[in-house]
Amino acid sequence: MIYPNSIYARFYHLRTKENMPEVFVMECARPAKLAKAPVKEIQELEEKLGVTLVAYEKIPAYKKLTAAGVAKLKTAEKETGAILVAYEA
Repeated sequence: MIYPNSIYARFYHLRTKENMPEVFVMECARPAKLAKAPVKEIQELEEKLGVTLVAYEKIPAYKKLTAAGVAKLKTAEKETGAILVAYEA
């Protein structure tokens, strides 16, 4: 079954290298926008496997930040009340 309005969020704790701050990571994937043919193929696979499948867009790669970069993001998060995620450009 395709859930076009669902959002997938996954939170996990990432332990970085020694002397680096701990980082909490959040991934929010959007549902994939598929043409009719891939949707039909997914639905057939669901029936064949007896499972529910949800298609999500690919999540861009995270940017590896220095300790100083992480500190700047944390400061900005405190100031704005927002959660910031750094991705590769």
